[in-house]
Amino acid sequence: MGFLKDENIQFKKTALYVRVSSEEQVRHGDSLETQRKTLLQFAKENALDVIGLYADEGVSARKRIKARSEAIRLLNDVETGKIELILFVRLDRWTRNISEYYKVQEILDKNNVAWKCTNESYDTITANGRLNLNIKLSIAQDEADRTGERIKDINAMKVAKGEVISGTIPFGYSIKDKRLVPNDQAEIAKAVFEHYNTYGSLAKTIHYLQDKYNIYREGSSIRAMLRNTKYIGQYRGNNAYCDPIVDKVTFEAVGERLGRNLKDNKKVFPACAGVIPPHA
Repeated sequence: MGFLKDENIQFKKTALYVRVSSEEQVRHGDSLETQRKTLLQFAKENALDVIGLYADEGVSARKRIKARSEAIRLLNDVETGKIELILFVRLDRWTRNISEYYKVQEILDKNNVAWKCTNESYDTITANGRLNLNIKLSIAQDEADRTGERIKDINAMKVAKGEVISGTIPFGYSIKDKRLVPNDQAEIAKAVFEHYNTYGSLAKTIHYLQDKYNIYREGSSIRAMLRNTKYIGQYRGNNAYCDPIVDKVTFEAVGERLGRNLKDNKKVFPACAGVIPPHA
């Protein structure tokens, strides 16, 4: 593959890190397997002791390193002294965010762990590598920021047209022709609002939903549901985003009761603010 043997890194205990988002894999064929083969070849040519492969699949570069399951496992192994060097094919497999990079780099520096890109001239082993790194990170973050702005604009246009953009589909809705439409569980969703509006208790609403419809939801899930403006057809400034399931009067009454109950719970259970007290 044309890699030159690097005597500065020979024999080091090495972790291979690979990452790909679903979109990147579809667009560029930048699969985990392709990255893995590249890293293994580099390790072989440079006499590295590979101690493990850490693979985050379907994970965007915009997601924090510490929020990626395999990256977390890698950093844990760094802190227990199992790793001396981390390899990845390109810097954007690791991060595109300057502030995020330096937070994680502190952990690596503290444990005397270096990293190296196999397909780019970036590393933390040489002074020139660190200089090029700072320039690259600035460019990469600018590209990520611009991409984020484009995505925000695209999502705003979709919301204005009433199209679903992402996230969990609210209970009682389905997606049809890119839009939310009430389904056969819409009446159950409406009943949840009405029950809470009558009794003002998340615990009772949980039992009602389970006893009558054999559906279990955590209190936090029901609270989020009762605050979701999509149930009155509103979302991000679009007051006609989808067909409502609940009338506005009921929704606002439920919101008022939720707020009042939360304040009361904080007074009675100050150490457990936001937690449903027993037998609420």
